[in-house]
Amino acid sequence: MKPRPTLAKVALVAGVSKSSAANVLSGRRKMSEETTRRVLAAAKSLGYRSDTAASSLSRGRTQVIGVLVAEFVPGLVVSGISAVFVKRCSEAGIVVTFAGQDRVQSLIDSGIDMLIVLGAPDADGYSELRMPFGLPVVGLEMADSGQFGWGGHDTGEIADAVVSHLTEQGARHIGWMVGPAARETFKPWALSLEEAARAAGLAFSAASHDGSGKSIAQAFKKLLGGGVDAVFSVGVDTSPIFDALASIGKSAPSDVLVVVQAEGIIEQAMTPKVSTLSLMAHETGTIIADMCIAIVTGGEVATLELPFELTVRESSVRS
Repeated sequence: MKPRPTLAKVALVAGVSKSSAANVLSGRRKMSEETTRRVLAAAKSLGYRSDTAASSLSRGRTQVIGVLVAEFVPGLVVSGISAVFVKRCSEAGIVVTFAGQDRVQSLIDSGIDMLIVLGAPDADGYSELRMPFGLPVVGLEMADSGQFGWGGHDTGEIADAVVSHLTEQGARHIGWMVGPAARETFKPWALSLEEAARAAGLAFSAASHDGSGKSIAQAFKKLLGGGVDAVFSVGVDTSPIFDALASIGKSAPSDVLVVVQAEGIIEQAMTPKVSTLSLMAHETGTIIADMCIAIVTGGEVATLELPFELTVRESSVRS
């Protein structure tokens, strides 16, 4: 087996002292641009990676996963990574600590073993963070996933599933309806839904609302007035959707087919006739936790495809 490159080897190749190399790779002390460039280049060429799991064990401390909660975070991610995720990590002896972007540098400096980024962080602020070399960073459900190793739901597969179902029910014009807190977060969903609709030969329209019953009703009026006969709604609870339809003398499925992105057994039980697109919070949290546990104990960052489930009920079925 090829010997693992050491910090001393990195320093030798970079032509700097071992302490300078350590400062660069730990991210705890800012070094000159030239020193930083040489050390990082040497570490990359040698395949050097700090062993956070081993260092944690040698220090005799509990391993810690830090979670950066960005400004725009889908509720689906929070629900999937909260209780189930924390519980599973705790059972594996791993502590989970959350921080906003204003406090995440302190969290990183405290010596975490992995960083999870939820949502889309401010690009400028994120680029200024001092990251220890080799710290695993995983982004989940981000608008731009190219910055990190990441995991997320396949928006194309979700769109295909929704469009395929609605097409089978005779839909010819699909409407996308989004609530105020979800506009930016769910933008990739809207793009995928429009692409899937066009590919299936269907018309596509979109409308947003401010979350109030009156605004939701106006969004329905706009969509239905434009010929929409099927709506996929995200970013609002299910009950206001159907209250708004009733307020304008419309109902599902007789006037419009409706599928709502909804999470949780309680909400679905309260609206048993509503077709729902669930991102399966329990399963999602378990998958993410298992990946993180594997990484902090020596595994590699991998790309995850998280599960979803389309449950068809009366609101999107025409007899």
